[in-house]
Amino acid sequence: MNNFKILTYVLLTILFTSCERKPVTIIEPIIEPIVTNKFIFDTTPSGSLVSIRYDINANVFLGVKLLSLKSNTDIKIDWGDNEIQLASIDTSSTRSSDLFFLFTHQYKENNKYFVKLIAKNATVKDSLTTTVNIVNKVLKPVADFDFQLLEGGKVRLKNLSSSKDNLVQFQWGDDKTVNRNTSRDAEFIYEINGIYTISLRVFDSVGQSEFITKTITITNAIDRELSEFKGTIFGKNYEFIENLSDCVSGTTLIDPAQTSVIKFLGKSLPEQRISVSVLGMFKIPTLGDNIVSKQYEIFKNNLTLGVKKIGNRSITDWNASLRIETKGGQISKSFIDVPNSQIEIIEVREIDQQKLFPEMYDKAFRVTFKIKADFGNGNNIDGTLKVRYLIY
Repeated sequence: MNNFKILTYVLLTILFTSCERKPVTIIEPIIEPIVTNKFIFDTTPSGSLVSIRYDINANVFLGVKLLSLKSNTDIKIDWGDNEIQLASIDTSSTRSSDLFFLFTHQYKENNKYFVKLIAKNATVKDSLTTTVNIVNKVLKPVADFDFQLLEGGKVRLKNLSSSKDNLVQFQWGDDKTVNRNTSRDAEFIYEINGIYTISLRVFDSVGQSEFITKTITITNAIDRELSEFKGTIFGKNYEFIENLSDCVSGTTLIDPAQTSVIKFLGKSLPEQRISVSVLGMFKIPTLGDNIVSKQYEIFKNNLTLGVKKIGNRSITDWNASLRIETKGGQISKSFIDVPNSQIEIIEVREIDQQKLFPEMYDKAFRVTFKIKADFGNGNNIDGTLKVRYLIY
């Protein structure tokens, strides 16, 4: 008995002595997933995925549920058609104990595909496979058209596109003009002789599209007045006349809620491109009926002769700008920023306008501006700009 007491005393002495000399470190055990060697939750009778759902045009949705994750996990899914999808789960931003993931994929052909999903983290790796059978793939449409050259620069466009599905949308255009159309067949009018590339994009009911272009040569366009600029820019004299190659005139709509129209003339020179723009800053409504006729009337009311008020969007404000682009960068100058700049309308002519596309108004304006501004350091512009305003 005495020996037992002595032995117990010695052991306790050793234990307490050891605790005094070396503090005890308590290590909390790492909690693994509920199943220590798997964490993909399997509820289907076949032992595959939680859900497989087919959608239109070979779209597939795979739903996978993972058990509670204790470390960051990488997921790799091989769709069986040489397409791989990767995902990463960051547990620091994950709150749910069990996570459900929905993967989607679109196949290119009808076939049976074997899909494999692998989930892996620092302690566990698990995988599963399933089969998807694609039978509803819609072939892409085939875009094609023919054209017939008519008198007066007109081109009749015949749509020859085909599809196993319904074609629901058509987009016609070209590379140099505002010509456009959304009808099945179309007719374009060209006002300058030259070479144009016409394009057609067709869409089917499931969102697939195809694109084709063809080149035409116009030799019988009806002559019209061309846009031009004559004057001094940054100390050099220039004369720009609109053509199809290096001097382009265009109209761009900005701010759809209020619609200012920028009319510009841009000239590409060997070392730089110079664009001169005159902007009507007055507001133009874009909602309601007869929008084109409203635009026309508002422009007509603001195209009065004389020096214009330069500003930023009041009832009668105008602005002009100069842009010079080189390999080293670009210089943009606005008349709003120059105290003594001037915009003067010196001539306005209302003209009949061929409707280059259905939305265009059948009247247009030929306007001549006298523009002048000194931007400092010898950087100035002083000249006459003649442009045409198309209303659409």
